[in-house]
Parts: sequence; structure tokens; C-alpha cells
Amino acid sequence: MTLAVLTMPEPRIEQRKKRERGEGMLLLRGKVWHIQFYVQGRAVRESAKTQVKQVAKELLRRRIIEAQDGNVSDGRLRYEAMRDYLYADYETNKRKSMLTHKDGTRYIGPVPALDAFFKDYKASEITTEVMKRFIRKRQEEEIGNGGINGSIAMLSTMFSLQVKERRFPRNLVPHFPFLEKPKRRRDFLTPDQHATLLKHLPDDIKPLQIVAYDTGARKGELLKLTWNDVDLDSGTVTFHDTKNGEDRSVPLGQHGIKTLRALHATKKSERVFTRNGRPIKNFNRAWVKALNASGLEGKHLFHGNRRSQAVNLMAAGVDKQTAMELTGHKDGQTFDGYRVLVEEAKRAAIAKRDAAMNGDSSVTAAPPRKSKRR
Repeated sequence: MTLAVLTMPEPRIEQRKKRERGEGMLLLRGKVWHIQFYVQGRAVRESAKTQVKQVAKELLRRRIIEAQDGNVSDGRLRYEAMRDYLYADYETNKRKSMLTHKDGTRYIGPVPALDAFFKDYKASEITTEVMKRFIRKRQEEEIGNGGINGSIAMLSTMFSLQVKERRFPRNLVPHFPFLEKPKRRRDFLTPDQHATLLKHLPDDIKPLQIVAYDTGARKGELLKLTWNDVDLDSGTVTFHDTKNGEDRSVPLGQHGIKTLRALHATKKSERVFTRNGRPIKNFNRAWVKALNASGLEGKHLFHGNRRSQAVNLMAAGVDKQTAMELTGHKDGQTFDGYRVLVEEAKRAAIAKRDAAMNGDSSVTAAPPRKSKRR
């Protein structure tokens, strides 16, 4: 008798194809479909805002293609991370705009206002409309267009750095709604105003004003000037580590040389400008008091000495390139804006000449004609 052996079939094992990360997936939450896809290895979930599976599927397909082309944000980048990256870039490149709080922390002037408004925002949530809300808030705080534009410019730089590092897609960078540029500052001193101001400045601030007017240097550059930076034989001062990151040598005029030689003869410190033997740090109260005593009330900032130097050089016929090298200006457009001030200075000189010839001190220059737009 032959026994038949019954062979049982082996159970069929279904091989599931492992889902590639680039494929993504659909997720149903309640009645609404969500999608999940990957950007640079990170999972990103997004609501498809639909109850129709096919519509969600099409959105997922588009997102996968965009992610592969680098045209979609991973959704995790936050404002604080962009801000910290901006600060690191400024520190690495030793940019002069970095300031220091009393507690030692570093910051850039226009950024704290952004910190207060955009705290906990994702980069993808910072849209043009959100920036307009920021602008309206700053306007309510009576901040001028220049200050607001400074903050928007910093925000723009943050996004640019992220695009450069391929951490944020270029096509998703929002439009930055800059406001109309404020009118250029007009606080420059004519030679006569400068001479009048000197009569009312304290003796320890007077040399600082003379050299500032003579060189057009920034206040910070002057206050950290040491005698090693001054060559009295050639009549030259060298400003190191300037805002533009470059050293700048400037020849002095006769008044400047005479002033520094007198200071050097009685020097009490390695710093050039001192008060009671100590480096000068703040002289704002003395500056304002001297302005009022000179009849120059208004927004005459010490920084206006830079504009004064630029106007005096251009009025004397010095070419733009040489004048910019002397003052340390890098922005030719800013320097071109001083031409209006040069015309005013020329008209003031003509008015003074006419008054002297006519014996009439009340004569003033005619206002400049408004150019007709073509």
C-alpha cells in the first residue's frame, strides 16, 4: 500500500516595498487630509486643507518635487536661529556695526526691535503682511522711516544668509516693504558757524572739534586716537580699524596741526583727546550747551562734522574720489547727496559777499530754483 505524502504549501509572505523618504505619505486626521514629505532629511507635515484624498495626493506630489528642487522650507527654521546666524556672520567678518550691552551681550542696533516683534515666529511665517504689521507698530511708537528701514534691512540680510546656506528657498523669500527714504541730514557747519561754536566749547572739547572739522572723522575714530597714530612731522593722522574695516590716513590742515602740536606739548595720556588726564568718552552736554550759546539750536550732531568736511572739500573743487578717500565714505550715492549742501554753502558765501559790499547784514542768498522734471 502506497502512502501519499500531502505537501502543504508554504505560506505566502508579502514583501512590502519600503517607502522611500522622497515619496512622503498621506495622513487622515479626522476628516481632513495631511501630507508628510522630507526636506534635507527632515520630515515636514502640512495640512492639505481638504477632505478629498486625490486633492491631498496632488499637493503631496507638488511638495515632493519642490523639495527635490530646493524650493520649499523645512518649516523648522525660526527667527531666532536666523538672528543668531546674522550675529555669527558679523562677528566672523568683524563688522563694526556690532555693539555691546552693559551686560556684555552683543547686538546690532536695529535688531532688538525685531526680537520683540518676531519672537517665536517661523521663517515661513514672516510674510510681507506680517512685516507691514511690524512697521505699523513701530510707527505707533513714533519711530522714523530711517529707523524702521534699518530693521527691515536687517531682516532682509537674515533671509539672504539663509538662502546662501541653502537653509531657506529663494522663491519663498518675501517682499520687504521698505518705506520712503527720509530726507538727508542737513546738519553741517559753515566755517563761520564752526568758528563761533569753538568760542563756546570747553577748552578740553575744543581740540576735538577742531580736528573733527579738519578731518571729517567719526567720533569713535577720534576718541580712540593715540599719539602713535599722529605724525606731527608730516601733519598726518591715521585712523585704524575704522567702520569700513580699513585704515585711513588723513593730512591735517594748518589749524589741525597747530592744535595737535599744542596738545602734544602738554600730553598727559597716550590718548590724544582727554579731560583731566582721562580719555574723553561722553561730551554731549557740553556740545548742546555750546550750540545753544552759539545760536545754533537744533539737530546739529557732532557727526555733522563729516558732512561739513565733505561740503568744504567739494566747494573747494576737490574731485569726488579724492574727497571720499579723505572722509572715508564708501557709498558714492550718499556722497552725491551732499551736492545740495554744497550749493547752499556757495549761496551763503555769495550772500555774505553781497552783504559786505553793500554794508547790509540782512542780505541773504536767493533760494535755489526747483528743477523742472522732464
